Amino acid sequence: MAEYSLNTILKSITKSSGKKRLLYNFGPLGGLNSTIVTLLFFSIPFIEFAALFNPYSFAYLGIAQSVIFYIIFASMLMILVTGLIFAMNSNLVRKIQPSWEEHFPGRDIHVVLSSGVTPYSKFFEYYSSILKEDLDEVSLHKSLLLALEKMEEENKELCEAMKINRNLQEIH
Repeated sequence: MAEYSLNTILKSITKSSGKKRLLYNFGPLGGLNSTIVTLLFFSIPFIEFAALFNPYSFAYLGIAQSVIFYIIFASMLMILVTGLIFAMNSNLVRKIQPSWEEHFPGRDIHVVLSSGVTPYSKFFEYYSSILKEDLDEVSLHKSLLLALEKMEEENKELCEAMKINRNLQEIH
């Protein structure tokens, strides 16, 4: 039996509308909710501003150095936040991958979540439309299986090319 239910997996990678999240949500898996992480990320520039432009620091640094430090630290923080989002998303995918494989054998979650052109590029569009039907988990699973099969049929050439590539990689 899968460690995580299909609904739990989908709640962690999608918004309530069925659209893909930029920052995946550990909340349904028993971790930190993405809303809290997002609020933390958005509060960082204000914390930085308070640290650099308070009366003590400002008197010591002056206007020019305070502004320069703010710009430099803001740039470093943007890089750090991007790296943290990537690491958190990768960690969540690694955590849910075994359960995904049980629900959808032979369909790689990385390919489904990819932003590039894949056979499953329309997964979130199908999921959004399926969500409107308010199905139970078994019906949701069946509907998603049908949607995945439909996407594979629509992108048969791409699926075959990926299969050949996978076989070639296994040989070498």
